[in-house]
Amino acid sequence: MSRFPRCRAKDRTRNHQRAVEKVGALHGKVRRRRLDHAHKTALTLVREHHFIAHEDLKIRNMSKAPAPKPDHRTRRYA
Repeated sequence: MSRFPRCRAKDRTRNHQRAVEKVGALHGKVRRRRLDHAHKTALTLVREHHFIAHEDLKIRNMSKAPAPKPDHRTRRYA
């Protein structure tokens, strides 16, 4: 695929079109594998624990740096 530069769909050659279809098929295969793994993992968790909780966390509050604390000897913030 790297041999073919990006171009509009109507300007693709037959070889380029075949390469695009092959890459698309591979992407679909990877997508289906990932989805299958996610479904199997979720099903295993449900069967083992019978209960799954979803927590709505505030990411903004978790990513803030803590307030600097003063160093009593040098009277500067560390």
